[in-house]
Amino acid sequence: MSLDQPARFSRWMRSVPYDPSKGTYNGYTVIGVTNTAHRHPDHPPQVVYMGDNGHLWSLSLAEWPKHLIPEVR
Repeated sequence: MSLDQPARFSRWMRSVPYDPSKGTYNGYTVIGVTNTAHRHPDHPPQVVYMGDNGHLWSLSLAEWPKHLIPEVR
């Protein structure tokens, strides 16, 4: 499995359009990608990222392109 990894410290946003009426915009900064030393089905690669609000999140690298896109403001 070969997936493009988002660059460390790159900026991302949700793939759904931002609606200012629903609250504050939160962008996300990629911290890194885990579980890349070897491939094992029990430990898939995960993108670790931080929201502008300081919360840390992780998402499967395979799911990443379905949920986030490069930030555009």
